[in-house]
Amino acid sequence: MERLDPLIEGYLSYLTDVGRKVPRTVIDVRCTLRRATADLEVIRPGVPLWKRPLEDYLRWLDDERAAGRTTSCLAKYLSHVAHQELQDDCVC
Repeated sequence: MERLDPLIEGYLSYLTDVGRKVPRTVIDVRCTLRRATADLEVIRPGVPLWKRPLEDYLRWLDDERAAGRTTSCLAKYLSHVAHQELQDDCVC
């Protein structure tokens, strides 16, 4: 299994250990974050997922829509990425 950025891996561990998400959910989130990271790297190389401007995400979603992704699929992708972003911004 390909490892993602350590911050993202920590978030996935959080989902498993603290969030108590079922394994399939964590696999699904990992897949979305891997896809987003790879696709967004093409748009703006070298910028981590959590430091990207809104325009990058809008372009990514538009590219995914143009590739035939359904609105429910796009909503799921956005939910996974947005939730990860909120976790990264949390100051506890």
